[in-house]
Amino acid sequence: MKKFISLLTIAALLNPVGATISIADFGDMSDQVESTLNIWIGGYLSETDNTVVPSFADNYSQTTALLPEAAGRVASNKAAEYHSLDSSPSGGILFKDAHAPNRIHLEFDFEDEDSWFGDLRYSYQDYFLLRVLPRRLRHNLESLTLYDYDPAGGGTNIQILDDSNTARIIDYGLTMDIDEYRVRLKTPNFPLHIYSNGEIVKKKGMRQNRFLGGAAQFSNRVRVSEELDIDQEKQEFTIGTNAHLGPIEFDLSTQKRTFESDAITPIYTYTFGDSPHHAIPKLEATTNTLKIHTSHSGRIFASTTFSEIEKTNETSQAEAENSLGYGELVWLPASYVSFTTKYRHQKNENQAPLTVDAIGSGGTLVTYSGVEPGVDSTTDTASLSVRYSQIPSTNIKLSYINKIKEVDDASALIWSRPLKQTSNIYEMGITNWAIPKVRVTAKARHTNLDQDFGQQYGIEAVSNDPETINHGNLGITWVISPKVAAFISGIVTKEETDDLRFVGLDEHRAAEALRQQYLASIAFMINDKLSITPSYTYILDQHKRDIIWESTIETADPDGTTTGDVTGAFMGVSDTSNQQKAHNFSLSVMYSPTKKMDINASVDFTTTEGTYEPTSPVTLYSRTNDGILANIPFSYDTAEAAQFSYTKTQEINVRLDTDYEIGHGWGIGVDVQYVDWKDDSFDNPSDSTYIGGLVKITKTIF
Repeated sequence: MKKFISLLTIAALLNPVGATISIADFGDMSDQVESTLNIWIGGYLSETDNTVVPSFADNYSQTTALLPEAAGRVASNKAAEYHSLDSSPSGGILFKDAHAPNRIHLEFDFEDEDSWFGDLRYSYQDYFLLRVLPRRLRHNLESLTLYDYDPAGGGTNIQILDDSNTARIIDYGLTMDIDEYRVRLKTPNFPLHIYSNGEIVKKKGMRQNRFLGGAAQFSNRVRVSEELDIDQEKQEFTIGTNAHLGPIEFDLSTQKRTFESDAITPIYTYTFGDSPHHAIPKLEATTNTLKIHTSHSGRIFASTTFSEIEKTNETSQAEAENSLGYGELVWLPASYVSFTTKYRHQKNENQAPLTVDAIGSGGTLVTYSGVEPGVDSTTDTASLSVRYSQIPSTNIKLSYINKIKEVDDASALIWSRPLKQTSNIYEMGITNWAIPKVRVTAKARHTNLDQDFGQQYGIEAVSNDPETINHGNLGITWVISPKVAAFISGIVTKEETDDLRFVGLDEHRAAEALRQQYLASIAFMINDKLSITPSYTYILDQHKRDIIWESTIETADPDGTTTGDVTGAFMGVSDTSNQQKAHNFSLSVMYSPTKKMDINASVDFTTTEGTYEPTSPVTLYSRTNDGILANIPFSYDTAEAAQFSYTKTQEINVRLDTDYEIGHGWGIGVDVQYVDWKDDSFDNPSDSTYIGGLVKITKTIF
């Protein structure tokens, strides 16, 4: 009892440094009898070096003008993106005790003021279970420089507000506290439980905010950057009960979620006057859920779930209600075959406030009426799956999924949505281990989408969804020898459509996407003390599509005579391609030269590249009286867009973790990480390095 009281006192003392006490299950705790107590002290060391490197934009020429380097450009902290920038003393404690009927586990590691982790668990037999998980982490953010790309603008097209006496803010970042708890009570002689779960996420700090100022429209737009305070809190609490009543188990729960920002909404002086912008609303949601399922034993299993979700935007008074129903039936007629059918129904209803107050173009507060609600829709999904394992060394799964989404007529008209979308999905999966020491897993899926655009009701629906999706993945595990094992995998997805639709344009356009991911890894167990695992990953994401947007633009005849503005015009770019690819090479080593020493090391090298290649020139279309598109003399070189969109990065990540037992309960450990990050983007490149880690001295008290 004295130990228990002492540990609760220690847990309470953790609160001033941000720890949160919570409750959890003990499923992963060993049934030990002896108590153990370990402590460690040490220090966290951090060193960063961020360098601004020359930009391609410095010497970029558009006709005869140059884009000069923007003054005060700040280098990126990307290498230390999730690390504290300041050194700090560190320490931690680990205590375990399993003397019946009490069990307790207390763990807390304080790395620095921006990073800690705690885990408190307590149980009294199986009648009371408690777990608390406090965590804190840091996310350093970038500060990007704005360029005035108009040589004649003289800097009037940008407005940099996030500076003070030319000393740009460079410590943009967020501190995130994530505190969780779980608690469960059980009646002594009846399978009835009462439980509660909770999570509180707090984000505090400052980030760069970039937006269009001036008049915030084409007549006088100004690109603005300013600092934005972040002070947000999300809370989520659940309370429920479940019980076994013969072969039936039920679970009834209610959940409350809230999100709120305490930061002051920023004010910007637009052309028409001062106005708040980037306001963050207060949100609330309540979910009531009932789950019922039969016993998992036997040849037939059934389950059902009903949920009612109510959402409210407390700032605008917009409301939404979601109804969810789910059912599943599993039948096992024999040991080698099973059938599963599932059905899911979802209904979304929205309600808009009668009026909304906002700053109008005249700079005064205006009350707007006729606010449109969100999209009302109903989605039904049904599926049937069959598993079969009668073929030697083979498991086969076949599935068919039918998904129908119907949008309310009024919502489809207001928001230009298709009235009905029907997806038919066919899946086949196979696992085979017929070849000795080789296991093969493969899966193929085909999706076909049919859409009713409601043209008969005068709806001009926008469609950006693929008509067909073909997906496949393959994984092979090969145990080459008792000391060598290899694994390779590939995932490929192809999306296509010939029916992209845009509001106001009858002509349909094409789009396609290809996503690929490949992994190869091989593990070598050199001996009892040494293992080496090299691996390679390749990711490629390609998009190709036509882009059309509405425009009002001044055009000219070939002789240079201005013909005036063309309203209701459409600018089109055909066969626009967008590609992102990444290569990752890694090598990990695990080495135990003696029973008292462990060394883990890894090296990662990653490169990424992103390109955007629109065609040139842009074509300008306009409607004629009979609705046919006619070309208008117009040309715009899109090569600049490709240059501004180009990005290339390179990262080297080296990590070394060592632990050594000195003796008599003493030990020492060193965890060191080195990161080198290079960004070769067109207008904001930088070079960033980070080296840091922990030095620990540990002591086993008992």
